[in-house]
Amino acid sequence: MWGRTGSVPGCSTLSFTSADGDRQVTLAVNTSLSRSLGKADDAAVKAFSAALCKK
Repeated sequence: MWGRTGSVPGCSTLSFTSADGDRQVTLAVNTSLSRSLGKADDAAVKAFSAALCKK
């Protein structure tokens, strides 16, 4: 997997691609609105896993 992250106050972005280049995903998260970063982190991992992991 290859990826890149970035952030500014209140927002984080993450972009990743599978090693073979067949699947890509970009996620932007508004961190100012999240009262529970643990739940936001869990949701991000679930989204990345669904997009990038072969089943």
